[in-house]
Amino acid sequence: MKRLGLMVMLAGVVVGGLWTLYHRDQIQSPADVFRLAAKQLSVWNASFGWTNEAPENKQDRSGLRVATFNIRVPLRERASLPTAVQTIGHIVREFDVIALQFGGDDSVYLEDIIAAANQGYGGRYEFVTDGSKGREPNRQRAAFVFDSARVQMDYAVSYALLDPDTVTSNPPFVGWFRAMEAPPDQAFTFSLVNVQFNAQSPMLELAHIREIFRAVRRDGREEDDVILAGDFHVGDQGFAHLRRYGYHWIASQVPTNTRYTEQSANLLFDPRSTSEFRGAGGVFNFVKHFNLPLAEALAVAESMPVWGEFSIYEGYEMGQAADSDPTGISLR
Repeated sequence: MKRLGLMVMLAGVVVGGLWTLYHRDQIQSPADVFRLAAKQLSVWNASFGWTNEAPENKQDRSGLRVATFNIRVPLRERASLPTAVQTIGHIVREFDVIALQFGGDDSVYLEDIIAAANQGYGGRYEFVTDGSKGREPNRQRAAFVFDSARVQMDYAVSYALLDPDTVTSNPPFVGWFRAMEAPPDQAFTFSLVNVQFNAQSPMLELAHIREIFRAVRRDGREEDDVILAGDFHVGDQGFAHLRRYGYHWIASQVPTNTRYTEQSANLLFDPRSTSEFRGAGGVFNFVKHFNLPLAEALAVAESMPVWGEFSIYEGYEMGQAADSDPTGISLR
């Protein structure tokens, strides 16, 4: 019996040593060991439906978390890992409004993703898609996913921005939202623009950023709070020239893709009008959060969400809203 106990102890030491060696880049102190082990147990439980964890109590959060997330991956990779959809559902629950980008093949997963986000959450998350596949050769889709208990979306004015001169490879998808947890006359309202630039020529589309802002502000709502969220395929160097126009972006000098090699996704807005930004935001590293091996992480998404937190109350120093344009929306 003592020999058996000794063998079990030695096996435990070996397994523990190998596990620690595998996660050595994430362990800086003994506390990190317990944190990683707890996360791994949580992921295993969630994968098999054994978790007793209650969903996050968002009533304790004083601001709205707005995010962008590109979940496009090859269909075969996601099909090989059924838990990927569940993981995306858990990621969705971290935010209140998400500008989602995905490929045509991924549309089969959208309802499953929303079901995963709503599991044990009372069916709060809803979504609306652009219903298009973009222009050749970049077949992309866009959607807004949101927590209907925290924000209200006006379905009547979700639209693809008119672009007669084809200055964008995927027409920006626009939605209007209002914070639900503030009195209607004090609630933060904003237009969210879901963008997907061409990876081969992003700077050509980035040159029209000001026109996109201007067109959305003239869509008839007289909404001066406009947030661009999406996959720009450029980093800080590409945005540098926008500083002179007063624009601010969330992700700065940090990779946003799952492989930690490049910066692509971002949130962009004008703080002179959108003073509701609370200064909190960044890249949600779901790879470390869920303690995923790289292969599993890539089956979830090749990009990580970028997010920013905004007040639920309309700011006091508001920028002047542009005149409405009853003739329609155009980038010209």
